[in-house]
Amino acid sequence: MDELTVISDCIIWHDRVVIPPSLRSRVLQLVHSTHLGETYSKSVARSIVWWPGIDEDVRNTVRQCVPCQLAASSPPRTYISPWPAPNSAWERIHLDYAGPVDGKNYLLAVDAFSGWPVIKLVPNLSATTLKIHVRYMFAEYGLPEVIVSDNGRQFASTEFENFLELNGVKHLFSPPWHPSSNGLVEPDWSILSKDY
Repeated sequence: MDELTVISDCIIWHDRVVIPPSLRSRVLQLVHSTHLGETYSKSVARSIVWWPGIDEDVRNTVRQCVPCQLAASSPPRTYISPWPAPNSAWERIHLDYAGPVDGKNYLLAVDAFSGWPVIKLVPNLSATTLKIHVRYMFAEYGLPEVIVSDNGRQFASTEFENFLELNGVKHLFSPPWHPSSNGLVEPDWSILSKDY
């Protein structure tokens, strides 16, 4: 075998150290210590060490690695594209509720153009109350083109939908289980309850 040489008592195959069976499990641990997956681990191993069946041994090591298997079973993170930038104030508003904070609920509206917040203390979370407060906002700031909300029962009610339709306002819902897509109105509103 002209491919093997001995350098400083180490057997070398081409430019890789040949690992005896007694040290292979330790080398596999070192090669996979970063937990960057099978492809990366194979690449590292192939660049510095060799033994017959090394690829299969690396594959088995990764498949038996609990942290790697937990990460592999996680669904890929969904890219959430940003809302298009509005051209003027009150063109698109985002609505949501915050509370209860000290036993009180608030209707939140945020203008997507300016970031201007409107916060209304509400006596209850009914569709009728929502409609009344949104009507006051329309009277004060004008009619928006679009309202974005989550799928809460008040926002999805026929009463509120009819109200928006009569005023020519388009209503968009954020996807269920993805409240962060309602953008500006979804930060941590628990700061309202902090004592300063």
